[in-house]
Amino acid sequence: MRYQRDHGLYGALIVREGESAYPIFSETFEDHPEKKTMAIVDSMINEQKSSVTPRYCLPDGSGLPVQFDHIQFQMNGQRLPRRASVVDSNTQIEFYVVGGTNYRFRIISATILNIFVISIDYHEMHVMATDGYLVKPFVTDYLVVHVSERYDFILKAKEGMPPGFKFPIRIQSLAVLCNDNTKLAGKSYGFLVYTNGFDEMRPTFPARSIVQNNRCNDKSNPCKVLNCPFEKMPKDYSDQGSYMMCFNVLALQLLIPTPKYEYPNSVVEPGDEFFFNFHQKNKSVGLINGIKFDLPEEPILISEKIENECAYPAKCKKLGKRHCPHTIYLTHDGHSTRFVLSSLRLPVPITHPIHMHGHSYFIAKIGYPEYDESGHIKAPNKDLKLPSCGNATWSDGTPGGIFVNSTTVRKDAIIVPAGGYVVIHFLQKNPGWWFMHCHIDYHLNGGMAIAIGENHRRASTPPGPLHHVTKEFCFTLQTFLYKENSTELVVPIEP
Repeated sequence: MRYQRDHGLYGALIVREGESAYPIFSETFEDHPEKKTMAIVDSMINEQKSSVTPRYCLPDGSGLPVQFDHIQFQMNGQRLPRRASVVDSNTQIEFYVVGGTNYRFRIISATILNIFVISIDYHEMHVMATDGYLVKPFVTDYLVVHVSERYDFILKAKEGMPPGFKFPIRIQSLAVLCNDNTKLAGKSYGFLVYTNGFDEMRPTFPARSIVQNNRCNDKSNPCKVLNCPFEKMPKDYSDQGSYMMCFNVLALQLLIPTPKYEYPNSVVEPGDEFFFNFHQKNKSVGLINGIKFDLPEEPILISEKIENECAYPAKCKKLGKRHCPHTIYLTHDGHSTRFVLSSLRLPVPITHPIHMHGHSYFIAKIGYPEYDESGHIKAPNKDLKLPSCGNATWSDGTPGGIFVNSTTVRKDAIIVPAGGYVVIHFLQKNPGWWFMHCHIDYHLNGGMAIAIGENHRRASTPPGPLHHVTKEFCFTLQTFLYKENSTELVVPIEP
């Protein structure tokens, strides 16, 4: 929970695809999650007060939640070396492959706040899944991963590569010096090691490191970067004269189409559209629509009345002054629902990874800010207008380009670009109370969250005896079904 995860109290639960009567994948691959999973954690060295002049930014000039001297990355519980030339193999994390074989790798971001970029020298990544959903293979050189996101990719080990050849796996920050995109806030290395054709184990003879420099310096063949939080890659990221082409998650399409009755419409009713702007007031205060979420006196699940509740669209006179159990009620069972997630607040907007419990959602559109020639943010996106405190609205009616179909990518954590917005669609078909929040720990712990009451009177609440100390209780299937099919709905009126 919260900071406990940051200090190592977590693990990876891998759920494989079920057996199918027909082939799902066009190529075969080795799938050993115990050997080919990368769980990434970050450490900020010498974290500094938010009042200091920013040293690090994202390449588009957007801000970071905190400042620090540099970032150190860990993988699978082990600190990674900060140089690719480390000689002692006992301090390295190595992944062993045999030439001519395909391997499934899984990436899990358990970072506190930092976006990282992963690449493997002289190898491409064939992305095949995100947040648990299989997608049509997308070949990329670099992959951007924010807090809580998960990606799977196929690595195609090169045919005929001699045993002992070792290639750096680069884990580098997206954050750079504010005045120099070539200077990263942190970089660490794992290694891909080729072995013989019989055993996936460390070669008995010294490994030969193969480092790829100037990978993206060919203007006619720019590197691909998947899951970009920018419309275009700002100039000179990580290397002077680099050429990179950005692709957001809308470049991905589901491998297995969603059945018609399981995905939402592209057009929603006016009463099923809601707006949420995410903003960091300072290191300890995070806001949605200008309001800081405060925990209620008792759990919402068992509350008849939520004390001091403020329900969407909550009144908000001054940014960050209202602290309360912030809620929103969805009362149209089965309806297509639209959430517009934004990060528009000036002077320095921040990129937010937004996660919703109880749902995966369909990415219907991503809107970006205006940029200058260097790729720095010049002005927030003008599709939305944002009051001094409260929720945004469309500036001039619903913009075009909002679209969902059977192959639209699904996620449960999405990067909201600084100065821009993301439109997500989902169906109201999971009654209960769900939490939506920014997954940057400082923001979540600082109140950048909202509780979603989705047809909550129909949800199966905990059995009554569990509200108190008890030795036994009975909760039957009939009780569960009765609760699920109840139509009683109560929506509070904002005071």
